[in-house]
Amino acid sequence: MKTIYTLKAPFKSRRDGVDVEFTELPLPTVLTVGMMRKVPMGNTLLAAHVLTELCAGLNQFEAAKLTTPDALDYANELQPLMVPFEEAGFKVPPIKPVRALIAKITADINAQRVEFAAQVLQHSGMPREEIDALDFRAFEPAVAGITEIFVGPNR
Repeated sequence: MKTIYTLKAPFKSRRDGVDVEFTELPLPTVLTVGMMRKVPMGNTLLAAHVLTELCAGLNQFEAAKLTTPDALDYANELQPLMVPFEEAGFKVPPIKPVRALIAKITADINAQRVEFAAQVLQHSGMPREEIDALDFRAFEPAVAGITEIFVGPNR
């Protein structure tokens, strides 16, 4: 996999009082759950922009200058890092969708699947730091399993 993405529409921005021209952006070697928790997967354009901002280390002002075609192409370069492993990278603890647990979860299970699953695990006793450090590809099978507990299979 490539480690650098070359922008089709380079842009300039100020960083630490210095004008900087952005012609290329670094590509991560792994996507973590902590990164993916912030990505609104229900909105492709917004997800692409947020992924690019997070993974390339851009601040809000720099990210605002990024073109949509560049954000979409950058996100496409990340696709291999989003293909889930066959098995979860960790054992999901037994979870019962009781009202006390459901009341603590603020994420929408349909719009924010990763955040929802991460909150379920966090409120079930797994430390947030441990969850956020997981490789997203290892976490995705757990997302499907946790979603099934709360909404049933294949919904």
